[in-house]
Amino acid sequence: MRAALLALILLYGTAGLAAFISPYPPYYQDRNNVLRPPLYRSIPHDSLRLFPIGTDGKRHLFGATSGQFFLLGTDMFGRDLFTRICYGARISLTMGLIGTVIALAAGSLVGLLAATWGGWVDSLCMEMANFVLALPTLFVLLGLRAVFPWEITTTAIYLLLVFMLALTGWADIARVVRAKVLLMRSEDYIQAALAVGVSPARLIRNHMIPGLIPYWIVQGTFLIPVFLMSEVTLSFLGAGIPEPDASWGNILRQGLSLGILSRSPWILFPGGFVVIAVLSFNALGEALRRRVEVRSGKEVP
Repeated sequence: MRAALLALILLYGTAGLAAFISPYPPYYQDRNNVLRPPLYRSIPHDSLRLFPIGTDGKRHLFGATSGQFFLLGTDMFGRDLFTRICYGARISLTMGLIGTVIALAAGSLVGLLAATWGGWVDSLCMEMANFVLALPTLFVLLGLRAVFPWEITTTAIYLLLVFMLALTGWADIARVVRAKVLLMRSEDYIQAALAVGVSPARLIRNHMIPGLIPYWIVQGTFLIPVFLMSEVTLSFLGAGIPEPDASWGNILRQGLSLGILSRSPWILFPGGFVVIAVLSFNALGEALRRRVEVRSGKEVP
């Protein structure tokens, strides 16, 4: 768990400090250094410095005082791959995080309404959830993306993808929350609160939400990598974040060309960061699940 947590702290720290950690601006191109290998330098070692002033006039963690140095090589446009990965982490990692928060909020609201009100409200909410769960997620995401114009800003695409991910991810949460709330309603302390006339809003706020927090934490750690992979897949297929802005998916998209991939296999480096992020979230989720089960004595879905 500690290793997974450390890896995630490093990944999110890199995303947050991308402007300082990366040696070049995100859109900087050097057409004289296309598809350079990792650790390529056009200058001697003594030109490498910590905390130099970069080409953008800002201080960076490392860089060359003269010539060029590319830690992970360059892409087909001569852009520093390490810089692109750092800036791409901002989009790929935060999109999964924000999408998960929205999906948890929406799914929990639907589940609470279904379990609290019952009757036709319960039936309607669960039928909606079953309908969403029956849909093939990737094709739904591609179809929803096709509805909106392709020529929109990166910010608009980012928000659109977050909304789309949350729209496809709330249904399973709603079903689990409904089941857990119905189980809690059968507990003696809930029945006692109902007997003395506690309002539904107060019952949810004071008793049900605290009982759902462990589930939200565990489920969130498993849902973030799912949304991360969805964003990477969409950008890889050309339906996500467009060039020249970076995400891990559209960096990997350059590997679709077998000619480029055979000449520069380092273009797949973002895939390694995706694997690290997904494995770290899953390991953290499993550790949290075991701790919650030990404390509660019950299995967490």
